[in-house]
Amino acid sequence: MSTFQKVFDMTPLTDLELGWVEFAVTSPAYDVGFRKYITSMRNTMNKMMLDRSQTRKDEYPDDFLAGGIAFGDGILEYFDRLIQEANMDRINRSMNTRTDDQQYEDKQRAGEVSVVVGVNQDPEPSEIAPAEDY
Repeated sequence: MSTFQKVFDMTPLTDLELGWVEFAVTSPAYDVGFRKYITSMRNTMNKMMLDRSQTRKDEYPDDFLAGGIAFGDGILEYFDRLIQEANMDRINRSMNTRTDDQQYEDKQRAGEVSVVVGVNQDPEPSEIAPAEDY
C-alpha cells in the first residue's frame, strides 16, 4: 500500500471529515453499489487495453487507460484498508453532527421511510370534533 499513500493521503482531512469518509466506505452503499461500479469501470478499461487498434488509441490513449486502471486498483485497495482501520467512535462522532432532520432526509432518500403529508400541520379548528375524539 505504500506506493499509494502519497496519492491517497487523508491527512488534509479533519477528524470529522475522516469519520464521514469512514462512514461512507463502511456503509452498504459502498460495499454493494459503489465498489461494484469502480470494479466494473476498471475491468472495462482492462478490456479496452487489449484492443490494440489505432481507433481505440485515438479515443482512449494507453496512458489514459493505464492511469484509470492504476487509480481503480489504488482506490479499491485504499478503501479496503480504510474499512479495516475504521474507527467506529470517529464515525459515530461524525454522524452525531447531523441533525435529526438531515438523518431523516437521508433515510427518506434511501427509501427507508415514507413521507407523511400533514404531520407538521395543525388541523383547522372546524376539523376538530371533540365528540369523536376517542
